[in-house]
Amino acid sequence: NPSGSGFLEVDLTQHAKAGNLAQARWLQVESLRQHRFPGYRRISLRPATVLRSPGAVWTFSWTERGVGRVIAQDYLFSVTARGGTTQSYAVYGSAPAADWPLTATALREAISTFQPLS
Repeated sequence: NPSGSGFLEVDLTQHAKAGNLAQARWLQVESLRQHRFPGYRRISLRPATVLRSPGAVWTFSWTERGVGRVIAQDYLFSVTARGGTTQSYAVYGSAPAADWPLTATALREAISTFQPLS
């Protein structure tokens, strides 16, 4: 977002749980345990196909001081690379609620054009 209010991130940290939906649920529990998202509201946490692979999408919001409501979406998936190794990915976007439509569009484009490590 040119205004600087939206945020996109690609995380290559290996998932702690077997299965992307289990990983998304674990992230939610850990985030709440660590009080990372004041005023947390889960919008959805569901299985999804990402890059033709089983994945998960976690959509939620929270209240950030000085900003207000923030919406976030985290796509979790794993891709098998050449040589048979599996790489975990989380592609995440967040923005203040008013800016979410632009960030959500950028996030969908990032997912649809994503090229995993080979």
